[in-house]
Amino acid sequence: MLEALFWVFFGIMLGSVAGLLPGIHPNTLIPPALLLLSFLDPIVLALTILSMGISNIFFSSIPTLLFRSAEETTALAVSPAESMQKEGRGYEALMSFSIGHLGGVVLAILLIPVFYLIMSTAYAGMKAFIPAVLISVAIYGISREKKGSMIYALFALLLSSLLGLASLSFSDSFIFPLLSGLFGIPALIEMARSKSTIRYLEDANPSEVDLREIRYPVVSGAVAGGFAGLLPGVGASQIALIVMESAKLKGGGKTFLSTLGAINASDLVYSVLAISIIGNPRSGIAVAISNLVKVDLFMLMTFLGILLFVSVVSFFLTLKMGKSMVNMISKLDQRIVSACVMAFIVFLVIYLTGAFGLAVLLLSAAVGYIPIRFDTGRTHLMGCLIAPTALWFLGIRTI
Repeated sequence: MLEALFWVFFGIMLGSVAGLLPGIHPNTLIPPALLLLSFLDPIVLALTILSMGISNIFFSSIPTLLFRSAEETTALAVSPAESMQKEGRGYEALMSFSIGHLGGVVLAILLIPVFYLIMSTAYAGMKAFIPAVLISVAIYGISREKKGSMIYALFALLLSSLLGLASLSFSDSFIFPLLSGLFGIPALIEMARSKSTIRYLEDANPSEVDLREIRYPVVSGAVAGGFAGLLPGVGASQIALIVMESAKLKGGGKTFLSTLGAINASDLVYSVLAISIIGNPRSGIAVAISNLVKVDLFMLMTFLGILLFVSVVSFFLTLKMGKSMVNMISKLDQRIVSACVMAFIVFLVIYLTGAFGLAVLLLSAAVGYIPIRFDTGRTHLMGCLIAPTALWFLGIRTI
């Protein structure tokens, strides 16, 4: 018992490292973690990997909110986080994201019986509708723009779609330079140009947050996360885009961050469930776990308990570390901070993906600046993932 608990906390540490360093995905740490199988029980190693996966979701919100570092699951958080920081609500943004994560895990566990029935009965039939839903949401998003901005929104959608199709057809590893260019680099440039500061709401703490304001977004995200976990190729960002455009949630950045946080965290819960129900380990974490242990009812209950425990621990650690980092960074010249973060992103892109990845980053940054320059929504840039996903479901390409 104590040995298993030690390795669970070791998994939390690995997840925090992968989360706090932009570009380091938890999947990157799975191969070296599997080397521990030579002296660790497969169940204990599975718990370690699971702890790493869920804790990473919490900790990765810190660089996303502070440094505009974008990943597939957090790209859409960059814009609302930036707006809240300019209002001196950076820590509140982090708190909203974290509450969404924790609420998503709790609600997903409670919704397990419902999604058990969905996964075991309706899985095959639902896939046929996904391309139409994704395309409809993209078109609807453009239609909501002002008449003078529609052409630029369409331009951003088409260019980002082409970039996504071109870069991801070579390798999934180009997701980092693609999203960093579309969402991260332009935001960092704007932060440096506007000389904005990263601030936080000093009297904010979890006990003072009005849960009534975010209960519907969290519930919506926890339910929507089930479809991200159920359907291969449909990630949290695509699902968040659908929720944002169809549910018409009110409340600004805090509402959206809570929704996206719930989707991200609940997605992992449903992914674990999908292993045993439909044999679809849709994430790297789920694949590793399915190769280590058979997920029967007992193991499923064990995994859910670990997910809940690690989520609570990661929730408080994320808020503590995030507040400390905000306090430290807010004292620095934001132009220097932005330049350092951009340099670090460029270094990681070159190191991880080479010259082609750098080209993807630069092209994506140029496309990502279109919404900023012409004052349109940045959600249109999610065409980089919507187009490959829609074509995958149509059987035209593989992801």
